[in-house]
Amino acid sequence: HRLLSMVLPAIGSFSRRNHWTVWVAPPYLPSAQLLVKAGLTVSRTLVVYRRDGISDFELIEQALSSPTNDVVLAWPRRLSADMRLRLLRAARAGGTRGVMFPTDRADTTQANRLPASRRAARRPSEQLSLDVVV
Repeated sequence: HRLLSMVLPAIGSFSRRNHWTVWVAPPYLPSAQLLVKAGLTVSRTLVVYRRDGISDFELIEQALSSPTNDVVLAWPRRLSADMRLRLLRAARAGGTRGVMFPTDRADTTQANRLPASRRAARRPSEQLSLDVVV
């Protein structure tokens, strides 16, 4: 959570108001107050979680490749070198910035049903890694 609060103002400073900020599988839902404080447009913020048949990685790749998205924040499981290359290509194709917070977590389905305060408290170490795709 601390790393995210440090990164969000930078994201807000270069976001374009008519594009989307997409959060893929965040460990907690962002508050409107946090988004506004960072300079992001709440009405242009989209939070997505995977469904059966599509992985978090595929969601991230699709979000990065869309020219309607400005920034994609994602919490993927470990990313291989090939996966990172695919995400970089998707970001270039869409003209989208990506900020990855790689995690070692297992299935997030159960964790996402917890109240936000418990989820953030359960996994503080997940916020310690950061990859940026430009």
